[in-house]
Amino acid sequence: MLKRSQTFLTAALGAILLISLLMSPTSVSACEEPPATLLKLYLGSDLVIIANYKGEKSRITKNDDEYGVEIEIQRELSITEVIKGQKGLKRLVYDDFEYQPKIVEETAEEEFYEHFDYDGLPDAVELRPGQKYLFFFTQQGEKGDYYLTDYYSGVQEMTGQFSIVEKRLRELKTIVDNRENQLPKLTEWLVANIEEPLIRYHGVNDLAESFYSLTYDQEAAGKTDPSVLDQNFSTYTPALARNLTGAQKYRISAVLMNVLQDSWFGVKAKRVDPNLAFMASRWDKSRLAVYGFNSMKSVGRDDFDRKLKMMDFITNVVDDESLSSIYYDYSSLSYQMDRETKKDDPKEAENLKTNIEKRKSLAEDFDKQFRLLYGRNFVSVKDGEQ
Repeated sequence: MLKRSQTFLTAALGAILLISLLMSPTSVSACEEPPATLLKLYLGSDLVIIANYKGEKSRITKNDDEYGVEIEIQRELSITEVIKGQKGLKRLVYDDFEYQPKIVEETAEEEFYEHFDYDGLPDAVELRPGQKYLFFFTQQGEKGDYYLTDYYSGVQEMTGQFSIVEKRLRELKTIVDNRENQLPKLTEWLVANIEEPLIRYHGVNDLAESFYSLTYDQEAAGKTDPSVLDQNFSTYTPALARNLTGAQKYRISAVLMNVLQDSWFGVKAKRVDPNLAFMASRWDKSRLAVYGFNSMKSVGRDDFDRKLKMMDFITNVVDDESLSSIYYDYSSLSYQMDRETKKDDPKEAENLKTNIEKRKSLAEDFDKQFRLLYGRNFVSVKDGEQ
């Protein structure tokens, strides 16, 4: 089964890493969706419950071929609390689906996305009998059967992070039920989520969608702001971005600066969430770009992986087509070189030597392009301009 992080990165690498080349957030819709956020799960669900997983009632093989086995499973739950939906519900049996591949091969594409992975993406949950979980369901069909709202995210672990998840869901329920000043309250709720490391992904992903609509979609930017939070509400609206106050922007920038320290200056460098970088750059571009560039120039000349993570951040912040193109070539070449060093082949060794010079040249091009943009106060340079 494709890991969640890879599923998300298929969309994110196109929409975030190369956003200046594509210049449209709609590219995400052409790929698989990222893991659903708490907001999307809550608004899109008819039933939100805390329940004990009792186990499988039935397990039927629907298809078995050379590639894998499709299994239809009935799962039984003993409900301990209903947060949203049908009150008094004590037991639930729902249909689930499982696919077991017979041939598991990591493709070059999957390795490439893994190369750019970062911490913070939610993982799929493996249900264990006797354990308690948080479930999100939608009601479908003539009989009103319940199905998981999202295949990956519709079940949440009740681990160390659950107390904060439960707290945030109850806050969201209050905002939705009261129907007064919902958008400002929701914006603050998202900022509070961004400040909490355990659920940061949820707040960042939702609020970043609003900035994408405001930045790249003139049609969305011209629409009337939504007034009610219901199952039809979409975070792809400029309303949330417009509601963000100066104080809230400062709080998000403070979070990002802490993330940069943790991601870049540990034993092993990590990639910074591109959505967080993109969003904060809407109001803090110059400071973040210069900080990223100075950090990149301060590390050892042979610390290529750390430089790569910093270049990735700079590219997401600056949003310049030429800079993005240089970085894309640099990162692709670096990935290729990583693979070549693992091979004991004289020809590959010669290729590696040539690529070292190519990478050095690309690094110099990146440096020149950044300094050009800095001189123009980070106004993008179009083709043919000097």
